[in-house]
Amino acid sequence: MSLHNENEQNGQTSTSKTTNLTFNLNSSSNSNPNPNADSDFDLDSTISCLLLNEDRKLDQALISTFITIITPQQLFNSLVKRYLIYTEFEQHRVISILELWISRHFYRDFLILDDNKRKTTKLFNQLYKFIFEEADLKYENAKNDIEPKLAEQLSRLKLSILRQANKNSGSSISRKPKKKTSFFGEALSKSALLIDTEIPDISFNELALQICAIDHSTFNRIAEGELYYIGRKDGSIDKQAKHIHRMVNRVNNLSSWVATRILLQDDQTKRVKVTRKFIKFAQKLYTLNNFNGLMAIVGGLNMNSIQRLKSLWRQVGEHSDYNVLKNLDDLLNDKHNYKNLREAMKTAQLKSDKPVVPYLGLYLRDLTFIEIGNKTILNGQLNMEKLKWLSQVYQEIKDFQEIQFGYAAQRLPKPQKSKIRGLKGYTEDELYDLSYKIEANRAASENSSRINFVKSRSENQSFSNLTQALNNNNTNNNNNTNNNNNINNGFNSANNLNHQHLLTHGSSVSSISFSTQSNPSSFSSTNSIILMNSPSEPNLQAFNGNDV
Repeated sequence: MSLHNENEQNGQTSTSKTTNLTFNLNSSSNSNPNPNADSDFDLDSTISCLLLNEDRKLDQALISTFITIITPQQLFNSLVKRYLIYTEFEQHRVISILELWISRHFYRDFLILDDNKRKTTKLFNQLYKFIFEEADLKYENAKNDIEPKLAEQLSRLKLSILRQANKNSGSSISRKPKKKTSFFGEALSKSALLIDTEIPDISFNELALQICAIDHSTFNRIAEGELYYIGRKDGSIDKQAKHIHRMVNRVNNLSSWVATRILLQDDQTKRVKVTRKFIKFAQKLYTLNNFNGLMAIVGGLNMNSIQRLKSLWRQVGEHSDYNVLKNLDDLLNDKHNYKNLREAMKTAQLKSDKPVVPYLGLYLRDLTFIEIGNKTILNGQLNMEKLKWLSQVYQEIKDFQEIQFGYAAQRLPKPQKSKIRGLKGYTEDELYDLSYKIEANRAASENSSRINFVKSRSENQSFSNLTQALNNNNTNNNNNTNNNNNINNGFNSANNLNHQHLLTHGSSVSSISFSTQSNPSSFSSTNSIILMNSPSEPNLQAFNGNDV
């Protein structure tokens, strides 16, 4: 393929021995994502300082982040100006920065895609003219042993431009194809899904792999340019950072899906069962190195509408799954700036034979704090430290994208895959209403059970009291019987004594006699005095048993 610019065809060289290029420093480029960027600083002074300090990290920071501050046209103009007026050392530095720029952002700043056709920009034409004219000039000088290293460097840059112009473009930071790996390969049966997802004929393990594959694909499509909008307050992230926006929505949707599936269960036993299965599902995503999906599932389990179900967690806590969730919570804890999570992702990344989906929200947080907490312009120059920090975050994301492995998920029919992509649940307000109803119904049920228990207990107590009363009455009757027996014995003894007295003293007491009836009902339980009459015998005043 050959690319044409306004003045010459690819491969032509100019016979001019000097470079006479003038550029308007106030010109702008359509490829600048931040046309309102503040340029109230001395760009030339910043570039001069950068050229004098041969620091590869600072070079990368500038190339990765300048687009958020100035236009590509402004940077190119300043570099060319420095090249034309400085020494050979500074000229080497300018060419080095241009090499880095072309290798990183050629398709962002120099070529554009229009209806799948690549078209050169005005900036490409200027770059082409500058490099090719300078390369010819230095080549001629090198014949006389003048500036041979610079000539070699310009020739290398010239070839780099040609290669980039003929190379296929891509949208992500890393455009290398991924190798599919089934290192997590378990026998994936077509059994019924363990979690109620309304997705038929897909296994627990396969659902995990499908979610990983979707997250991995979206993550690898994030272009570096999308990261430039993080921390800005104009809402441009929704329009300009579509893949980041999808990743963020994905986490929120999966979290609400988890909470919804739990709260829609119609009894406590089912809610406990589904909660435990989601804990196992989170653990599965962790073993698959999908930290973004892991955060989504654990986030759903930790939503207020779920955490407030105290009775649910009391029952879940009786199982070993609860300890698994506690360990995952510790891993995802934000203490010490997510130290545990960062270390786990770094460890997974070092095992380069496995795909990894990092938690994107962690890097969005870093970029937001860097952007908000640090001024871009300090003392009239670019704050290169801030640009370096931003560049480091961009590089970390790029490193994850360059892992040359993907997830070996099965090819699913389009309806099934669409359902997995569209997994989501109710809003937070709706989830809270469901949670409140569950707690209210459970409280009412517990109150009803408590009332029934108290009522039953009261009835049992009344029956117990009645039984005790009957037992006491029987005891009293037994005591009365014993007392009557004692009184009868007393009467018999007295009668015997009286009989003996009559025998001894004759008729002086012949008119006195004791009744000898054996009926116990004839006597009082208190042994009180009783007057008894007999038709055949005279009256006798009865007495207390103690008066014998």
